[in-house]
Amino acid sequence: MLEGIQCLPSLQANPFLLEEEETYEPPEDPDVGFSLEELGLRALQRLPRDRAIDGIHAFNAMRDQLMAHLRPFAEQGHVVTETDIRQFFEEQINHRRGER
Repeated sequence: MLEGIQCLPSLQANPFLLEEEETYEPPEDPDVGFSLEELGLRALQRLPRDRAIDGIHAFNAMRDQLMAHLRPFAEQGHVVTETDIRQFFEEQINHRRGER
Protein backbone atom coordinates (compact mmCIF):
# COMPACT_ATOMS: atom_id res chain seq x y z
CA MET A 1 0.00 0.00 0.00
CA LEU A 2 2.98 2.26 0.59
CA GLU A 3 3.66 2.23 -3.17
CA GLY A 4 0.20 3.67 -3.84
CA ILE A 5 0.83 6.57 -1.49
CA GLN A 6 4.15 7.33 -3.20
CA CYS A 7 2.58 7.65 -6.65
CA LEU A 8 -0.44 9.70 -5.49
CA PRO A 9 1.32 13.08 -6.01
CA SER A 10 2.12 12.09 -9.60
CA LEU A 11 -1.48 11.09 -10.18
CA GLN A 12 -2.78 14.30 -8.63
CA ALA A 13 -0.60 16.25 -11.05
CA ASN A 14 -2.55 14.53 -13.84
CA PRO A 15 -6.12 14.39 -12.51
CA PHE A 16 -7.48 12.75 -15.67
CA LEU A 17 -5.68 9.58 -14.55
CA LEU A 18 -7.86 9.43 -11.44
CA GLU A 19 -11.17 9.97 -13.25
CA GLU A 20 -13.33 6.93 -13.74
CA GLU A 21 -14.19 6.08 -17.33
CA GLU A 22 -16.93 4.05 -18.94
CA THR A 23 -15.88 0.56 -19.87
CA TYR A 24 -16.29 -0.27 -23.53
CA GLU A 25 -18.84 -3.01 -24.12
CA PRO A 26 -18.81 -4.36 -27.68
CA PRO A 27 -22.20 -4.80 -29.32
CA GLU A 28 -23.75 -8.24 -29.09
CA ASP A 29 -22.72 -10.57 -31.92
CA PRO A 30 -25.86 -11.57 -33.83
CA ASP A 31 -24.13 -14.76 -34.99
CA VAL A 32 -23.36 -16.07 -31.52
CA GLY A 33 -24.75 -19.55 -31.04
CA PHE A 34 -24.62 -20.51 -34.72
CA SER A 35 -22.23 -23.16 -36.00
CA LEU A 36 -19.77 -22.44 -38.78
CA GLU A 37 -21.84 -24.68 -41.02
CA GLU A 38 -25.02 -22.69 -40.29
CA LEU A 39 -23.22 -19.41 -40.95
CA GLY A 40 -21.84 -20.78 -44.22
CA LEU A 41 -25.29 -21.91 -45.36
CA ARG A 42 -26.72 -18.48 -44.54
CA ALA A 43 -23.99 -16.83 -46.62
CA LEU A 44 -24.69 -19.18 -49.54
CA GLN A 45 -28.40 -18.31 -49.42
CA ARG A 46 -27.54 -14.64 -49.98
CA LEU A 47 -25.62 -15.36 -53.20
CA PRO A 48 -27.17 -15.75 -56.63
CA ARG A 49 -27.79 -19.45 -57.29
CA ASP A 50 -25.13 -19.84 -60.00
CA ARG A 51 -22.43 -18.22 -57.83
CA ALA A 52 -23.42 -20.38 -54.85
CA ILE A 53 -23.14 -23.53 -56.96
CA ASP A 54 -19.76 -22.40 -58.34
CA GLY A 55 -18.58 -21.73 -54.78
CA ILE A 56 -19.65 -25.17 -53.61
CA HIS A 57 -17.88 -26.81 -56.56
CA ALA A 58 -14.71 -24.81 -55.86
CA PHE A 59 -14.83 -25.74 -52.17
CA ASN A 60 -15.31 -29.43 -52.97
CA ALA A 61 -12.42 -29.38 -55.46
CA MET A 62 -10.14 -27.71 -52.89
CA ARG A 63 -11.22 -30.19 -50.22
CA ASP A 64 -10.42 -33.12 -52.53
CA GLN A 65 -7.01 -31.67 -53.39
CA LEU A 66 -6.23 -31.06 -49.71
CA MET A 67 -7.24 -34.62 -48.82
CA ALA A 68 -4.98 -35.96 -51.59
CA HIS A 69 -2.14 -33.77 -50.26
CA LEU A 70 -2.65 -35.03 -46.70
CA ARG A 71 -3.18 -38.71 -47.55
CA PRO A 72 0.57 -39.56 -47.64
CA PHE A 73 1.00 -38.05 -44.18
CA ALA A 74 -1.74 -40.31 -42.81
CA GLU A 75 -0.42 -43.39 -44.61
CA GLN A 76 3.10 -42.82 -43.27
CA GLY A 77 1.94 -41.78 -39.80
CA HIS A 78 3.57 -38.33 -40.04
CA VAL A 79 2.29 -35.29 -38.19
CA VAL A 80 0.97 -32.51 -40.42
CA THR A 81 2.53 -29.17 -39.54
CA GLU A 82 1.49 -25.61 -40.24
CA THR A 83 4.28 -25.47 -42.83
CA ASP A 84 2.76 -28.44 -44.69
CA ILE A 85 -0.62 -26.71 -44.87
CA ARG A 86 0.92 -23.40 -45.91
CA GLN A 87 2.88 -25.21 -48.63
CA PHE A 88 -0.34 -26.74 -49.97
CA PHE A 89 -2.06 -23.36 -50.22
CA GLU A 90 1.02 -21.70 -51.75
CA GLU A 91 1.04 -24.42 -54.41
CA GLN A 92 -2.65 -23.78 -55.06
CA ILE A 93 -2.05 -20.05 -55.42
CA ASN A 94 0.90 -20.60 -57.76
CA HIS A 95 -1.12 -23.07 -59.81
CA ARG A 96 -3.97 -20.55 -60.18
CA ARG A 97 -1.52 -17.81 -61.17
CA GLY A 98 -0.13 -20.11 -63.85
CA GLU A 99 -3.62 -20.65 -65.27
CA ARG A 100 -4.14 -16.94 -65.89
